[in-house]
Amino acid sequence: MKLAERSATGVSAAPGIARAVAWLPRRAAARDVTTLEADADTVREAFAAVATEFAELAHRMHDAGHSDEASILEAEAAIAIDEELVDGTLAAMADGAVAGVAIQSTGELLAAMLEELESPYLRERAADIRQVVRRVVGVLAGESAVRPPSQPFVLLDTDVGPVDLLEAAGAGLAGAVSLHGGVNAHAAIIARSLGIPFLIGIDVATLHIRDHCSVLVDADNATLVVDPSPAVMSDAEQRISQAASRRSRYVAERALGDRSADGQVVSVMCNVASAAEATIGMAACATGVGLLRTELPFLDVLHWPTEQMHRDVLAPIFEVWPGAPVTVRLMDFSNDKLPPFLLEGPTGLEALLAHPDAVSAQLRAIVDVGRRARTRIMLPMVRTAAELRTIRTRVRRVCSALDTPEPALGAMIELPEAAADAASIAETADFFSLGTNDLTAATLGLTRLDQGARPALAAHPQVLRHIVQTCAAAADAGIPVSVCGDAGGDPLVLPLLLGAGVRTFSVSPARVDEVRYRIRRIDAAAWALRLPEILALSDVESVWDFVERTSTS
Repeated sequence: MKLAERSATGVSAAPGIARAVAWLPRRAAARDVTTLEADADTVREAFAAVATEFAELAHRMHDAGHSDEASILEAEAAIAIDEELVDGTLAAMADGAVAGVAIQSTGELLAAMLEELESPYLRERAADIRQVVRRVVGVLAGESAVRPPSQPFVLLDTDVGPVDLLEAAGAGLAGAVSLHGGVNAHAAIIARSLGIPFLIGIDVATLHIRDHCSVLVDADNATLVVDPSPAVMSDAEQRISQAASRRSRYVAERALGDRSADGQVVSVMCNVASAAEATIGMAACATGVGLLRTELPFLDVLHWPTEQMHRDVLAPIFEVWPGAPVTVRLMDFSNDKLPPFLLEGPTGLEALLAHPDAVSAQLRAIVDVGRRARTRIMLPMVRTAAELRTIRTRVRRVCSALDTPEPALGAMIELPEAAADAASIAETADFFSLGTNDLTAATLGLTRLDQGARPALAAHPQVLRHIVQTCAAAADAGIPVSVCGDAGGDPLVLPLLLGAGVRTFSVSPARVDEVRYRIRRIDAAAWALRLPEILALSDVESVWDFVERTSTS
């Protein structure tokens, strides 16, 4: 007999809608560890086996061009042989704890310590430790792989980790739900990369979910529905169909070129951090890479990346774009993106300037690997022209040593003080790129993790003034200006950016078609004439209302 519909609300870690059958593998998370015994050598071997498992999967990801995902798996392999975790477990066993309890208690202690840190990124690494603990306990228990259903399924578990998602992705994974995790945790990063709807913060045990029952993961509304009614399913099917129809309309205009409604030539590029994303952007006919994020693969390393480490990450991406423009941003270790070796001291561009050898290692890799592309180098969080001149000196030294032409060097304008000094910075920069996420947050006194911080806030008159000022300085200096923040794809901000003079937009690969479609329906010259009236408005709600009324009239 079909059970009544039940639902729960969580947090959306990756958007989308999926309807499929439930799969609850209930591996080590449901095991009674108090009865799991083993000697010290066997426990060591179990940790080593898990490390090998993750490392081998990482190698396969590298071979498939998924360098970002491979880096995450390599980090989990490192956790599985971490001395604090392994030796802590053995010490607990020496004190009398059985193996299962020693593993779980030591892992939970380390996870709890991470969750108390100020860095949101490091707090969410606790999920990676719990993932390793689950796998080690499973190895000791002799558990064999649990086969998923033969039809599309939603993975539900207490701790869904990145390895769970990667292993299930080729077997029919349609969505995932986890009690633990965070929106910046590795599992969430993988889910977004795979395009898998992912909800966190939902205790599936409270919903009495059984294997193979019907579930609906509505990550757009942060809701999980179990045994959904025909009405709920009908609504979901309609929304899925509408989304597919919209994507088809966007794709149909790929060959029409990147132009505004009044004939202004624009360029729609993509933001990437992995070869997989670059491939999606290429398929969508993006004109190149407007932002290559170089810090993401190194958020778990214990030292500044070496030249070879940079080469390993960059090479698969550049291979996707031979001869195309590729804008490489130097490592932006700041805000929620802090590796263990930068928990104290300066961050962002200040950290780079304080470690010239690390900068030179990255520059050598960029210049050499990017020989066949139209490579550009971009500095994050620029405040002054002097910072740009310092890096340009290092670029020239590297290019002279490698006997290669000097690439264009640009500045990201993402701080109010940089926008105010844009005219001076433009005298040194070869191009500007507006980082609207940080510019908006800094201007309005928000953090990037603030729940109220969303791309449409770039339409706020205070932020818009910085954007107009930057575009004017770039025009006076005769250098191009692009947008690589999320606001570049927001329908409430896009007309304003075109009106301000932006002609290059770099967005996530999945949004290239949509942004191109929207630009083709915007009269850039008309919005330029409207800007003075818009800048005189008092708040962002008034700007949004103006854009909506004008766009639909």
